Amino acid sequence: MTEMRLPVFSTIERDRRWNLAREFMAREGLDALLVFGEHEDAGPAPVAYDTWFTNGRAGTTVVFPRAGEPVALLPGPMFIMDHLESHRRGDTPWIPAQRLRGTRHSSTIIETLNELDLAESAIGVVGLGSHMPWHPEGIIPYNLWNNVLCRFSEAVFQAVDLPFGQLIMQLGEEEIAVLRHSASIGDAMVQAMVATAAPGVPESRVYAAGMAAGYSLGSLPPAMHLWSGADVVAAGPPDWGQRARTPRVLQDGDVIYAEVFSRE
Repeated sequence: MTEMRLPVFSTIERDRRWNLAREFMAREGLDALLVFGEHEDAGPAPVAYDTWFTNGRAGTTVVFPRAGEPVALLPGPMFIMDHLESHRRGDTPWIPAQRLRGTRHSSTIIETLNELDLAESAIGVVGLGSHMPWHPEGIIPYNLWNNVLCRFSEAVFQAVDLPFGQLIMQLGEEEIAVLRHSASIGDAMVQAMVATAAPGVPESRVYAAGMAAGYSLGSLPPAMHLWSGADVVAAGPPDWGQRARTPRVLQDGDVIYAEVFSRE
């Protein structure tokens, strides 16, 4: 079997991103960033802001002081084991083991902010602002954030979701290479669907062909939006994946409306 060669992110890309973050904090008058990442199973729409810092598994909280290195707060033991196994396989983790914490509860956030002497600092927060389309009023849980606010009455917390989102749109060379590769996987997914679609074929078989192509090329597509018919008004995951029903069978003259997501 031919070894699959994919573009990767190096420590050069890590340093580029971290320097951008430090420059951002300097411009905004911030002493640190607190980035709350959305859960890895949140679906195709969310942007995993935390992974921009960690190059790792989505669903962590990152605390990045302007003068120092970031700390990653992990939601559970599985993340630690993934980190260890990745290192054992020869990867260079962006966040070293000594900068990891085993939970991201409010108590761990409080401990980390104290550890980094940020109790009376100006802290930019990613997670309080709008995360469209699913979370127009932020993604940080109320109880967690209320506990943090009660503990740090002297700190200033500022939502920076929009300007930070604009910051990470500035793609580096390695990001462009990965983006192009991801787009090629998306093209392959569509081609597999086109080759499968025909009158008498159920939607589920077309869906499976697209997802299988993505998986086989080294991506983990989180889902697909797919509907078929002569004049479909619906959008999103197919109805047979949302409730108990038989997948629709394609008919002559149908149009398939699909949105593929290639996560690379």
